[in-house]
Amino acid sequence: MLKSIKLFSFSAMAVLMIVGCQGGSSAANPNDQQTESKVPEDIKSFVKALRGTSESMGNLPEYDGESQYPSSDGEIQNCSNGGEMRFVSDLNSTQMTQNQNDFNITTTSEAINCIEQGTTSNGKIQTIIQFKDGITTSTTTFLTDFTIKSPESNITIKKDSSVLVEGDITTENMEIVVDGKTFKSINLKSKSTTDDNDLTHEYDISGKEIIDGKTYIVDESYDASQTPMVYDDDDNLLKGGKARYKNEQNQTIYVEAVDKNKIEIALDEDGDGKVDSKEIIDFK
Repeated sequence: MLKSIKLFSFSAMAVLMIVGCQGGSSAANPNDQQTESKVPEDIKSFVKALRGTSESMGNLPEYDGESQYPSSDGEIQNCSNGGEMRFVSDLNSTQMTQNQNDFNITTTSEAINCIEQGTTSNGKIQTIIQFKDGITTSTTTFLTDFTIKSPESNITIKKDSSVLVEGDITTENMEIVVDGKTFKSINLKSKSTTDDNDLTHEYDISGKEIIDGKTYIVDESYDASQTPMVYDDDDNLLKGGKARYKNEQNQTIYVEAVDKNKIEIALDEDGDGKVDSKEIIDFK
């Protein structure tokens, strides 16, 4: 169980929610062109931002020491193309041995001009991992602004952003700025599980997201656990998932995976239960 915990971990989904808004154009289904009316661009950007691919996070440095956790004296690792990562933990082997069902580990990770594959990272993160009665809980907090600069974009994860993971439930309170575009998640709770076929099932439970000042709220009246978004091990979205959100105008946004890596967005603008506009977009 311990080996599965990343010491330098934070929500890839949270970062990619905003990164996903930056590029790519939506594509309407040609078979629906006569009946389909396009939804507003801000709503399409929100839906595109619901999830991204973790591949974009691959350049971020992680602890790769010989032991599972760095020592309390601290460890320094050189980054591939310059700079360094510093790690320190309060690991107490005696405590772990004596209290295997109830102990905590706090690790601090700091990137100092760390360059990996053209991406430069700077900032400090703290992760607290709690093991209690077979349940693992981790809380990751950004102690400083964390910057990630690449040829494609500049990302700043703001100080005090946090991600809480309790089993398969994640709660995010993040503020991220990508090339001047701001994303916030407020008590955004989601669930993610993997089945025996290596398919990942994900859905939002509650909370809200704010993109450039516009607020989108998880519609708790809809039970998304019955229709989660499903992804294969190559991160492709599969057909069948459904979700529902509200915006500040109390409009209902229906989201449905209608084909591989394609989502239909339907918008009820006046609350009469009828779709006023819809559009199919690419989701990868």
